Amino acid sequence: MRWSSAADPSPPPPATDPRSLHAAAIKTGTTDRSTLNSLITLYSKSRFLSSSLLLFHHIPSPNIVSWTALISALSNSFLSLRYFVSMLRHPTLPNHRTLATLFKSCSSLPSLSFGLQLHTLSLKLSLSSQPFTASSLINFYSKTRLPDDASKVFDEIPHRDQVCYGSIIVGLAQNSWSFEALSCFANMRSCGIGSTMYSVSGALRAAAELAALEQCRIIHGHAVVTGLDMGMVVGTALVDGYGKCGLVSDAHGVFDELVSEMNIIGWNAMMASYAQQGDWNSVMELFGSMEARGLVPDEYSFLAILSAFYNAGLVGETEQWLSRMRFDYGLEPLLEHYTCLVGAMGRAGRLEEAEKIAMTMPFAPDAAVWRALLSGCAQHGNVDMAWTMSKRLLGFDPHDDSAYVIVANVFAGAGRWNEVKEIRKMMKDRRVRKEGGRSWIEVQGKVHVFLAGDRRHERTKEIYGKLAELIEEIEKLGYVPYWDEVLHEMGESEKREALMFHSEKLAVAFGLVSGAAPPGKAMRIVKNLRICRDCHEAFKYFSLVVEREIIVRDVNRYHKFSDGLTQGMLTVMALKRIGTWVFLALGSNMVTWLVPMSFLQQAGNLCMCWAKLGEICGKEISTPALSSSSCKLKEHRIWNEKTRTEENTAKEVDNGAGRIKLIACFVKIMQCHEVKVNFIASTSLQGIRKQTSRERRWPKLVCRFETTSSCNVMVIVAG
Repeated sequence: MRWSSAADPSPPPPATDPRSLHAAAIKTGTTDRSTLNSLITLYSKSRFLSSSLLLFHHIPSPNIVSWTALISALSNSFLSLRYFVSMLRHPTLPNHRTLATLFKSCSSLPSLSFGLQLHTLSLKLSLSSQPFTASSLINFYSKTRLPDDASKVFDEIPHRDQVCYGSIIVGLAQNSWSFEALSCFANMRSCGIGSTMYSVSGALRAAAELAALEQCRIIHGHAVVTGLDMGMVVGTALVDGYGKCGLVSDAHGVFDELVSEMNIIGWNAMMASYAQQGDWNSVMELFGSMEARGLVPDEYSFLAILSAFYNAGLVGETEQWLSRMRFDYGLEPLLEHYTCLVGAMGRAGRLEEAEKIAMTMPFAPDAAVWRALLSGCAQHGNVDMAWTMSKRLLGFDPHDDSAYVIVANVFAGAGRWNEVKEIRKMMKDRRVRKEGGRSWIEVQGKVHVFLAGDRRHERTKEIYGKLAELIEEIEKLGYVPYWDEVLHEMGESEKREALMFHSEKLAVAFGLVSGAAPPGKAMRIVKNLRICRDCHEAFKYFSLVVEREIIVRDVNRYHKFSDGLTQGMLTVMALKRIGTWVFLALGSNMVTWLVPMSFLQQAGNLCMCWAKLGEICGKEISTPALSSSSCKLKEHRIWNEKTRTEENTAKEVDNGAGRIKLIACFVKIMQCHEVKVNFIASTSLQGIRKQTSRERRWPKLVCRFETTSSCNVMVIVAG
């Protein structure tokens, strides 16, 4: 860093300009050491660092206050550490404020080795257990990713105050030690120590990490009682907390109460909450409102926008807004922004284009980029490219278990079991252990954690009994396990057990036997890894059987299951075939996707019952005969083999499932050239509603198709 007048910015003079105060001190002859120490601090706060440095050298005999003022002024530079070493040579011993300032410098620079030496010095001077020094030391260890050491420092403080608790709670939450952070928050309250905005925001962050909704609400109530809920720090943490718990409506409620005072951080938090759900419409509405209020979007605003489009699978919009970020708003996209585009292209099957962007973007691809591409390869079954991406990913960390597992699953899906064995041998030789799947669910304010095949819970017998009951019910509805998710050499009974007892399935079973969510409320589960295809399929059926919404947050995103559907499927879709690809119009805004023909089979997996399309669109269209090999659900085989009339189909399926709200029809007209979709507003479909005695939530949008020639069309109409 250069120290010259040219290097200093020239900001508008503050209300109390240190230069004016300095001039007045010289005129009045008030140039004692105490005054000069204060001026050093004032100059640094006004960003006149060279003036602070020059003034320090004019002090004849600087004391510890002088040295501390200068070190604080230079805290964002390695010069702070150099001047501290110079101070020790005079010699002048540091006090607790000097050490606290230096720990802050070591955190921001960062300099772990220097911070460790400072800790040793603080022990020699008996300053490490003083709350002021200890709080800074806790922050240092937390920001250098050593939460265990931060906890040890906290445990050695004899008299802990609000600042100490705030530091440890925030530090543990930052390092994903969420259970420990919430435990510290509870301990702080039981000891009668008051809360600060930092301790409350840290506890909210920990609860959000666990998706512990009840904990969020308890902490929110505490914030209301203490009056901390109206501050921006806690308000933003509440928005983030409710958003990560999947309760965006509550997040928006908090946001609306503080919207007049919200800064860009709060707006970004609200947009990020919607982005996690793939709700790009709401994100764009917020973005427009934010601009209308005169707030200038930053990099995180665009990260929320791009994440929303990525989670919604909208490649074109992701490309467009990445370009707008640079050319319309003058912000250079960062690596995270390019990662969203690479991930969106990979998910859409445009793998070669995604790889080209990764190789030509102005940043060296990191592990997140290659992992996004690897996931795209796995989704579309591109075996060779998946192997290439996994090798690039392992170049960052040869012990990254996820890279081995994903590519092994891709090989398994392609039936290349020799390669699967080689990968598992490679893991064994390199001593790489697969991270165990963990899922947790909150029941009455307490978080319960489950591992795959876990039998340690006190209600294990009830959990496994309920899970067996669920599996039996969903198999009657057509659930077929994904056997390629488990080892080829396993026997059928072993495969069944390996799939049946995944941690998220155990969490669902426990949630049901313990009353985790009353009827009408969503059940929330968090998993530390990606949810597998088999569990994803099973959860669709679970949501039908238990008659409630199930929300699963895995390491990548949220998955909402309601009435046999997943998030993003509660829309109207029209498909036009173009060669081996399909042109898809999705949702009330008719956003367009281009997807492979394989999507037809995936969409076919959503079909749970049949109804007359004539009752929906006012014209008679015959239901096509589907071969049992065209899709995986048993309902199709039921249609071909057992059902004689459409009325019997509806009755049979309704008796079997009892809770089906999806009406799905396949319309087969050959060689499509054009499809025109008109939406007709409708609050009810009496012709379909009479098929069941239960009150149901039926479609608000109905499709009418007008075609200039024959076409292949699939319609899914859902409530």
